[in-house]
Amino acid sequence: MPGFLVSHFIENEKGVEVFTKNLSTNNYETFNGRNLILAMGTLNTTRCVLASLKDYETELPLVDNPIAMIPLINPFLFGMANRDKNIMGGLMNLILERNEQLPIQASLYNVGNILLSDLIMSLPLSAEVLPSAIRKIITGLFVAQVFYPQDCQPPSRLKLRRDGSLEINSQQKPGITQEERKLIKLLRELNLFSHPMLIQRPNPGNAIHYAGTIPMRQQPDKKYECDANGLLNHFKKVYLADASLFPELPAKNHTFTLMANAMRIAEQLKKKMG
Repeated sequence: MPGFLVSHFIENEKGVEVFTKNLSTNNYETFNGRNLILAMGTLNTTRCVLASLKDYETELPLVDNPIAMIPLINPFLFGMANRDKNIMGGLMNLILERNEQLPIQASLYNVGNILLSDLIMSLPLSAEVLPSAIRKIITGLFVAQVFYPQDCQPPSRLKLRRDGSLEINSQQKPGITQEERKLIKLLRELNLFSHPMLIQRPNPGNAIHYAGTIPMRQQPDKKYECDANGLLNHFKKVYLADASLFPELPAKNHTFTLMANAMRIAEQLKKKMG
């Protein structure tokens, strides 16, 4: 139900009791059901499971997509008055295949699709000339956002603090990759130019797509694992149906896979309940 913040759950013989806070009244309320499906997003689902088990010690893996931002210019488009004449059309997706490894995906944006304020703050121009300069060059400015599969970066570590917040520690794999050099070279064919030294690497977590804290296994044998139907190990009535149970992440985007898997888990539970 909307308007309720779920804190934890308790499984019992009759089903599952869910403890919540009503955000409209600030009152604490409980709900009971025969089964519980958690699909609150990886971070909140993991927080809820750890809180329900009162586990403040275990560190769980948290995977996401490493990303790189490559600024690009097309000088032949500088000075164009109408953005609609832009040959790129605003967005393009590229797939870079890798030998015996998961592919990489890159999305190409013009600066109208991202926060223009980020660009303005980085330009070495005075406030007097900045507006006119932006109007003249904006049609030739682009950004390639490169998404890597999760195995290109060590997983973060997540644990629950006693105050209910999550502590997440991450490592970033530094250095310019061979794929980024290849992409810059390929984009020159489209009159899009850059240099590896201009690549920006946001901190881990900025890709927003998190997964892997309580992964699915054919035969789960650890406390924080699920079976192939999302059933949380050592529970009989608690299921997960979001990305927290994905053991791996491709380069992007797993939204439809997540939706299909949630529908599959719900359908299996429906059959089980009769």
